[in-house]
Amino acid sequence: MISPSSGSFLSGVLSFPSDADALIKFKASFTHGNLINWIPGPGISPCLKKWVGVRCHGKDIIGLHLTDLHLSGTIDVQPLLQLRYLRTISLMRNSFTGPIPLFDKLGSLKAIYLSNNQFSGEIPKHYFASMRSLKKVWLNENRFTGHIPESVMHLPHLLELHLEGNHFTGPIPTVALSECYIL
Repeated sequence: MISPSSGSFLSGVLSFPSDADALIKFKASFTHGNLINWIPGPGISPCLKKWVGVRCHGKDIIGLHLTDLHLSGTIDVQPLLQLRYLRTISLMRNSFTGPIPLFDKLGSLKAIYLSNNQFSGEIPKHYFASMRSLKKVWLNENRFTGHIPESVMHLPHLLELHLEGNHFTGPIPTVALSECYIL
């Protein structure tokens, strides 16, 4: 039996972080950025307040289009796992560095745009294996090295793949689909 004095415990267990909380944690991983209207508060909805770069369908966040916002730092993907309807991420033309972020944890993404940053290093061979819904992958104009990951060539719905302007080596893996456009 739960006593009335344990109500705060119950509310802590039963409450879930809001989408706004998740985005604020995501933003906290950046060292610079122009997300001035991403302001937390009780009952705040990024969709109703029309936060910069947040795309919604009703009250569900379906996309983060954070292009040309002078963002830099690391990208903590973990908070984004809470956004159940997130399908598109665009971080193009910013100043992110380091290895490709762990967006492979977001298996429901349909498009990922990371062009014109300074991401570097090798992309793990199986990075795209769990991202079976991807249609568009834009990794161009970064500093990726090593081989093109074979897993990207086996995405069943892939329509666009941009890899130009990197430092990949080795042969281009065979494309599993005839409708894919590789640039």
